[in-house]
Amino acid sequence: MFEELIGGLLGRRAVRGLTRRRAERSGRAEIALRVVEGTLPGLRTTWFSGVATLFPGRLEFTSYVGGVRFLRRKRVPVEITAVDRTSRRTPEGKEIIWINPDCDVIAVRSPTATLELGVLPPQLDWVLARLARHGDH
Repeated sequence: MFEELIGGLLGRRAVRGLTRRRAERSGRAEIALRVVEGTLPGLRTTWFSGVATLFPGRLEFTSYVGGVRFLRRKRVPVEITAVDRTSRRTPEGKEIIWINPDCDVIAVRSPTATLELGVLPPQLDWVLARLARHGDH
């Protein structure tokens, strides 16, 4: 029984790692996104969870409808002009109802809004590196 438990845990970890590596090769990540200040068509101040395709200085975000992965809203293009690494925090209070409580939340800016981006910690550095404009560090 102990071996089955350990095998199951290691198997799930291997599958998660494989899934993450596959997503990274495709330039996509599961994220949560919301507007904190300003406006951005297609987003609101409430959290949306979904998939983002990441590019230097921008992302294309497709949120899930009602948290159902195969029901998706229209893609929202987001230009990222700045990332505030000092804003890093974890979800608080009622936020854990809307996004994974294990996420790290970080502020990013677009030309028209300040947004918060939620990403699981193992992917945060990779996501921020993908969003960095050429020449940014």
